[in-house]
Amino acid sequence: MDVLKLIGKGRNGWHASGVGQWGTVSCSSYDTREEQLLKFAAQAEDGALVYDASKAGAEFEVMVLSGPMFDPKLPPDGVDRFTKDDRAAMARMMPGLGGGFKDLAKAGMRETFCGFDKVGSKIYEEILSAVPGVRIGHVHGGQVVWKE
Repeated sequence: MDVLKLIGKGRNGWHASGVGQWGTVSCSSYDTREEQLLKFAAQAEDGALVYDASKAGAEFEVMVLSGPMFDPKLPPDGVDRFTKDDRAAMARMMPGLGGGFKDLAKAGMRETFCGFDKVGSKIYEEILSAVPGVRIGHVHGGQVVWKE
C-alpha cells in the first residue's frame, strides 16, 4: 500500500507524493475541493506535511521552478544535492542545449539549492514556510491540522 508523505495544493488542485511497493508514487488530482484533501490525508502517514499555496503569490512559482524537489525516500532532514560532477557534466552539455533546456542547465549550475536537488520533508517545510501566503499543516490520525 502507498504511504503519502506530502500533500500539496497549488493553483491547479491537490497533489500528493509518497512511497509505495515499487518506489516513489505521486498523484495529481486537478481537484481543488476539500474532499480531495481528505482522501489524500486518509492515505498519509501521521506527521505527513501538508501545504496549501493556492493563495501564494509569484514567490511560490519561483520556489517550485528554481528550488529543490521533495523526495519522499529521504529522511526529514535529508538532502540529495546535484553534485559537482553533475554540474561539470552539465557544463560540457551546455553548448548543445537550447531554449528551456539551456535555462534548466543554467539553474542547475548554481551552488545554492536548485531544481535538481532533492530534500526531505523537514527542509521542504522550512522552504515553504518562507514563502508568503503558503499555509502549512500536518496529518494526524487521517485529519489535517493546520498551523496557526
